[in-house]
Amino acid sequence: MNDQQPPRPPQGDRTSQPQNTPLPSERQRLHTVQHRWDTVHQDVVTTRIVRGIYYLGGALELLLALRFLLQFSGANRDNLFARFIYNLSAPFAAPFDGLFSPPTFGGGANIFDTNLLVAMVSYSILVLLAIRLIWVFRVDRR
Repeated sequence: MNDQQPPRPPQGDRTSQPQNTPLPSERQRLHTVQHRWDTVHQDVVTTRIVRGIYYLGGALELLLALRFLLQFSGANRDNLFARFIYNLSAPFAAPFDGLFSPPTFGGGANIFDTNLLVAMVSYSILVLLAIRLIWVFRVDRR
């Protein structure tokens, strides 16, 4: 049996790099991978924000469209559903009230509210501008 230990490398001569320090090519590859990861992460966050704005804009458009249809069809304003839609959409329709004099028919019960149509177009444009603004100010790391 041999009880001898294997020879140790000399302590003073360290010509090779330490094991924890990556080589220059490995460092470049890690930098590239980190850069790609950061870009993908930023794209995911931006896409989620844009989708949220689309969702909120779509919900607002649907709410205003329901209000328009209820007025156009002459729905009973005392009905619980109609009152809920009118109350919920009132803050968004208020800036456009009185812009035009909406034509009525059916004895005044049915209203073709052109103000709501202008509001819907205006809010759609605002949503698209907000989304475009997000994409413009997004930091491009590519």
